[in-house]
Amino acid sequence: MYVDAIMTDAWQLQNPDLIFRADGTPFSRAYEDIYYQGEGLAETEHVFINGIGGPAVWADQRHFVIAEIGFGTGLNFLAAGNKIFLYSFK
Repeated sequence: MYVDAIMTDAWQLQNPDLIFRADGTPFSRAYEDIYYQGEGLAETEHVFINGIGGPAVWADQRHFVIAEIGFGTGLNFLAAGNKIFLYSFK
């Protein structure tokens, strides 16, 4: 397959070596970075959900696409799915 031919180690997903700091913050030792600061769900609501204009942006839409580069903890995915579910049945 063509994609396999151009893949290199640099393109492969690496194990993030995830740990949780004493305050509960998920931290990747491999990337030396946090997944979120403080209250993850509140941050997701403020930065991701409100940042894309949700839930108003998908109101009355038959189809709506959200694309995100990384998956991380999956919190943005779960929070967006929850909001879409809640507002779809109003």
